[in-house]
Amino acid sequence: MQELSRAYKFLPMIMKDVRLHKMLMELSNHNSIDFNLEEVAAPKDTDKIRLSDLDFYSRKSFPPCMKVLFTALKNNHHLKHFGRL
Repeated sequence: MQELSRAYKFLPMIMKDVRLHKMLMELSNHNSIDFNLEEVAAPKDTDKIRLSDLDFYSRKSFPPCMKVLFTALKNNHHLKHFGRL
């Protein structure tokens, strides 16, 4: 925790460098990028999860590694060996 507070003190100086500022801003937005452009409607019944609701919940709840695998499975109908592992 001390390292974070020490790094926070240097943040204004680091943000003055255009290259580092751009890199840090892109890093902070990394997880908010959605590569799938089609919109999926929210499920109507919140008590049960149906197979038809899986697209919605996969975008909302899956970790990034599972989002990639789920998208690959949905697009190619096949996972490679290491994807299945």
